[in-house]
Amino acid sequence: SFTDLARTGSGLSVASSAHSLKVSEIGDVSETGVSTRLYHPVGVAIKDGDLIVTDNHSIHRITANEGKASVIAGGTEGGFRDGVGSDALFDEPHGVIVDGSGNLIVCDLGNHRIRKISPEGMVSTLAGCGTAGFKDDGV
Repeated sequence: SFTDLARTGSGLSVASSAHSLKVSEIGDVSETGVSTRLYHPVGVAIKDGDLIVTDNHSIHRITANEGKASVIAGGTEGGFRDGVGSDALFDEPHGVIVDGSGNLIVCDLGNHRIRKISPEGMVSTLAGCGTAGFKDDGV
């Protein structure tokens, strides 16, 4: 499993017992024998030993054992839509964390929303109305 994340001058280094990957700021993930192109990787988290990466309009999982990347949610087109997997749309997702229930919580910057991806792949909106700004609703 991925166990070590470190910020470097040219990006982010990620290490596991099987792989050493470098997520660079110019938009690629590579390691010996595997080359996965990412457009604009910004946020990273570790879930179940795998690397979760936010990228342009999608969320990817990179497996620790094989270094293979797959899209969890979103796709190549930006926009806003809740749904399952590639039916959901994101617009420049940035930060990502894993909550105690195994959900991914994603800052969808371009949509001005906080989104949740369930372990089953269902994307829903937790907060934000789609308009930039601040409004305290008293909660």
